[in-house]
Amino acid sequence: MKKLFAITSLALLTSTAFAAEAGKSETGVDYNELSASYVSMDLTSGSTTTTLTGYGLAATYLLTENFFVLGSYTSVEKSPTTIAMTSGSVGYRLPMAANTDAVATIGYSYTTITNQAHQDSYPMTLGVRAAVTPDVDLGANLIYVEQSDAQSGFGASIKYKINSNLFVRGDYRSLTDSSQYSIGVGMKF
Repeated sequence: MKKLFAITSLALLTSTAFAAEAGKSETGVDYNELSASYVSMDLTSGSTTTTLTGYGLAATYLLTENFFVLGSYTSVEKSPTTIAMTSGSVGYRLPMAANTDAVATIGYSYTTITNQAHQDSYPMTLGVRAAVTPDVDLGANLIYVEQSDAQSGFGASIKYKINSNLFVRGDYRSLTDSSQYSIGVGMKF
């Protein structure tokens, strides 16, 4: 899977195909963006829930009319535990309506947890993204993560465009034994 990440990075650097407005599909959904977020993650083990907080960085880039790449880094902690996740994915978008894309992604994630061996996982999503107004994008997806203990769940997002280059966003993700929300800011490029 490290090869997938290397190939994705190479494709990102060598791609010259752009939509009519760089990173924006014909449905009005933006793909070329960078963001930074505050992240809160709840881990559940039996009847005990632990909340870890930290930050996340993410980027997406539209390679061609339909293919895009995503990359992210998240670090959350509650002393003495720190969890750091790095992930890279390839996605495909399919226009469904005038302002809606169906999206599917597959990727690789590398996670480290204090005093534990790293974990490799392979996240997959299937969902929709829609530009419900010129300033508001909504997203929803089903999530499956292949790892030593497979996880499934759902995610939702909202993005409000402050101006033509800046936005604020909120994301929520719920998996079998964890939930996570993030609030952040970003810029389109």
